[in-house]
Amino acid sequence: MPKWTKINPASASDATTLPAIGILESDLANNSNGIAVVSGIYNFVSPITPVGSDPNLGDNIYVHADGGLTVDKPTGANLIQNIGTVIKVAGQKIKGIKVSSIDRTNDVPNLMQGQIFFG
Repeated sequence: MPKWTKINPASASDATTLPAIGILESDLANNSNGIAVVSGIYNFVSPITPVGSDPNLGDNIYVHADGGLTVDKPTGANLIQNIGTVIKVAGQKIKGIKVSSIDRTNDVPNLMQGQIFFG
């Protein structure tokens, strides 16, 4: 019997919503069930348009500061979580991702202007 877990959308601007565990196969209404792809190839039936720049094959996919996905690496105070790699595009939309959610933010935090790393 599967164990059901409540989930919330991930956002690079809110540490309490990260890390993202994967990518949902479809939008969910409150208190409904769904499937999240946490590893492997995910081919979208309806292509998605990432926030920011147009996607290219081989681009990294990140969790966006406003939720959703982006091919632009988050900047400023935002956390950085790579969630996969673009493997198929259709114009300005992503049709396929190699999902590799590692269940943690996975980059050196962004360095704010006027600050230095020490240690």
